[in-house]
Amino acid sequence: RKDFAAANKRKEILWTSVNKEKISKKLVKFMEDNNHVSIVFGQRIASLEKICTVISHKNKKDFDLLTDKIRNGEIATIGSQKMLKQGVNITNLDTVILHSYVSKHKDFTQRIGRLRKENDNLGYVIVLLLKHTKEQSWFDAMISKTDVTPIFCNDFKDFTEKYNTYGN
Repeated sequence: RKDFAAANKRKEILWTSVNKEKISKKLVKFMEDNNHVSIVFGQRIASLEKICTVISHKNKKDFDLLTDKIRNGEIATIGSQKMLKQGVNITNLDTVILHSYVSKHKDFTQRIGRLRKENDNLGYVIVLLLKHTKEQSWFDAMISKTDVTPIFCNDFKDFTEKYNTYGN
């Protein structure tokens, strides 16, 4: 029981990291400033609400309103805990930001599957990761079953430099 409690506490610390919230806000602003439409996935709604507008299954009317707003370009970023990981297609979406996650390959595949190729445009998958933590092993397990080649960034400045080199 102590091991289970410790594991849950570790998850909460990783999923609600103030540093990840700060970098997520910077990423969202950067991507919006560069005309990207994004979904931020996270494990805790309270953390997501500090980053962007959050869509929830709790209110169908709000769900429909927010998905229409992102499809129509009225908002550029939306946050989701689980609601948008499968079944909802947003045709203009080009960026998925994984703020917090677990190692389930199926969840990873469903979340990045929200990207829809339009023309030959690139889609971006940005995974926030606290190095040398359990999150590192979750990421390694999650990515090991894909053909994705990660480009690692040490900080926000490193990300923007690599974005300007590889992606824009």
